[in-house]
Amino acid sequence: GRARGGRRRGRGSHRASRSARDTRDVKRFVGGSEIVGGDAVDPRHGGPKLPLPPVLLVHGRMDCVVPTPQSLCLLHVLRNVSASAAEIRLLPRAGHFFEPEPPLIRTMLRFIEQQGDSTTPILPVAP
Repeated sequence: GRARGGRRRGRGSHRASRSARDTRDVKRFVGGSEIVGGDAVDPRHGGPKLPLPPVLLVHGRMDCVVPTPQSLCLLHVLRNVSASAAEIRLLPRAGHFFEPEPPLIRTMLRFIEQQGDSTTPILPVAP
């Protein structure tokens, strides 16, 4: 469409602003550049890596609910702020909901096994 003043807006400008917003939302979600425990934490600028659990993202390329770039953005942020492993598996013929097939299940089990004696609990442990 046309912007005010008769100039034609490029499709990329909307995508760029959405991508920047998505990045801010993901950073807020994982704690980068936000206040965590009373301290400003931003590992990209020399701060400590956050003690997050290992994450294996599994994303269907045909997902109409969550665009693939959002999962890729989350992966990028996790790798920058987390002390733990972060990986992604993109499934070419899967949508938002899918049944995991044996190769994916083996990948998931291998990822869990590779984490070994991770000291970061997946669920909070009561004192």
